Amino acid sequence: MTTFKAIVFQTRRHIKQDGTSNIKIRIYHNRESQYIAPPATNIQPENMNDSGRVLPNVTNGEMIEYEINAYIQMNDYLCKIKRILIINPVRN
Repeated sequence: MTTFKAIVFQTRRHIKQDGTSNIKIRIYHNRESQYIAPPATNIQPENMNDSGRVLPNVTNGEMIEYEINAYIQMNDYLCKIKRILIINPVRN
């Protein structure tokens, strides 16, 4: 089963000069992780909890949360299509 989680890397090399970091979506499938970055989504690392949710007091928090969820849903859909095509390849 594929799982998705929004995370923020808090190491020094991921923090930008303004103190923000990119949000990454971790895709975990078959004991392997991959990270993808939604377009232009930056946040202060302390404004996101350990479960991958944006804290309620963050400016534009609802919009950021909406963008993250939309991106996750799109990638989940693409993973499902890929599995279907692997199991049932398209034939000419």
